[in-house]
Amino acid sequence: MNARSLGGWQLTDQQLAQLVATLRPVMEAMRARVAGDDQKWLDKTQLAARLQVSVSLVDLKVAGREIPHHRVGRLVRFTPADIAEIERLMQEPTRNFERESALALTSLRAPQQPRRRPRRQ
Repeated sequence: MNARSLGGWQLTDQQLAQLVATLRPVMEAMRARVAGDDQKWLDKTQLAARLQVSVSLVDLKVAGREIPHHRVGRLVRFTPADIAEIERLMQEPTRNFERESALALTSLRAPQQPRRRPRRQ
């Protein structure tokens, strides 16, 4: 068995191979993270600028849980997947359920008789 010195540690070839095998996935994940640095999470201001809307609208949508987001403590962040979902949601036509329900209720009411003018005396 050959012993190698690594930072003051004496490792055999087998121990060194185990160490490399253990650290390889970590290094690959770190490389992927650095390579995917353009995949950063956005904050509310950055998202509002990207979507060309006001920050207060983003705040309202987050408070109403209408758009996907992640909370990091008190901060609100948006992943690239969240942003793609938000952009998809913005492309869908919106429906005004309150107006539709009001129209449905008016169609169920009995028709009103026309008002008569009071007679002149």
